[in-house]
Amino acid sequence: MESSFGNSSFPQKKAFVRVSGRPILYYSLKIFIDSSEINEIIIVVAEDDVNNAMEVVRSFGDISENKTVKITVGGLSRQESVRNGLDELSKLSDVVCIHDAARIFLKERHLSFLLSHISSKTQAVIPALKLTDTIKEVEGEYIRKTVDRERLVAVQTPQVFKTSLILSAYGELSDDELKFSTDDSSIVEQYGYSVKYVVGEKENFKITTADDLERAEEILGEKEINEVRVGNGFDTHRLTEGRSLILGGEKIPFNKGLLGHSDADVLTHAIMDAILGAAALGDIGTHFPDTDNEYKDACSIKLLEKIGELIKNHYKISSIDAILVAENPKISPYIDKMRYNISEALKISIERISIKATTTEGLFSSGRGEGMSAIGTATLQKKGV
Repeated sequence: MESSFGNSSFPQKKAFVRVSGRPILYYSLKIFIDSSEINEIIIVVAEDDVNNAMEVVRSFGDISENKTVKITVGGLSRQESVRNGLDELSKLSDVVCIHDAARIFLKERHLSFLLSHISSKTQAVIPALKLTDTIKEVEGEYIRKTVDRERLVAVQTPQVFKTSLILSAYGELSDDELKFSTDDSSIVEQYGYSVKYVVGEKENFKITTADDLERAEEILGEKEINEVRVGNGFDTHRLTEGRSLILGGEKIPFNKGLLGHSDADVLTHAIMDAILGAAALGDIGTHFPDTDNEYKDACSIKLLEKIGELIKNHYKISSIDAILVAENPKISPYIDKMRYNISEALKISIERISIKATTTEGLFSSGRGEGMSAIGTATLQKKGV
């Protein structure tokens, strides 16, 4: 976490400007202290701010034994400071997040979302927003030309990297090159490594001006309200011979099964997409792509468990309602078993889960017995409110 802010409407010590009675650094640090997915935090500050940073850390009281917080001194530029922070990483750190301390409204679920994208294939991921305003290139006081914004995005933090990748990229830079790098992903790009971008969040703005500070004061001053979120999911798969029919994690006796990369459990897939939709975390294709052999013939109930783990620190599941659309077989004898399987995977009461079945009276592909579809609805409540 880098806490030096360069040229702005605030002095260099902006990390210690108070918002709603606490230093800016406190709020950004809290995000990572509260996250169960973060075990090591390194704060990079100017040498004469080490004591101020220590005071902020002490304000959290006892910090989990599984989490360490270190403070180190930065360099003359942001990138030199980041490199100093990277030098403090323990050898156990496999993934590193680099975050601007001035972005105090990063949500824990979005941090989890970013971390979930790191894999053997994706070793660098950053959040970014599409530009909505018309972009002009200027020269002096005059417009030089209009820039095509379709291929432009505004980058945010945290930027997330495989530790080995970011260390390698920084290791190849000279001190002069460090001074001209605008962010960490550009250093990775410079040496030919791919960087994936996912949609960021407008709320994750950087406090740069006096107006930003006023906006932050207003947000922090608002009373918390109960936030209920609803998501919908839909999935459909073709029926084929030679496959087992798995629905809601239950093997159903039938002469055909559903075709798919995983076990093609259409009912569970719809529920997974509904949960992800309610939490604004993409869809199952994002988390379990059918191009990845790891998920070949995977048990969808096991994948549902992973979705439950992904959201558990941020949301509790109030209810799941799902409808299976199929002509045959009759699933009423298996509904309670399906509800049980789903409740076990999500670690919620079976009373919170509803499963229904319907036919299309011989209409459409499901009515002709060519496939099955499912619709899921999930209601989540934000934790801590």
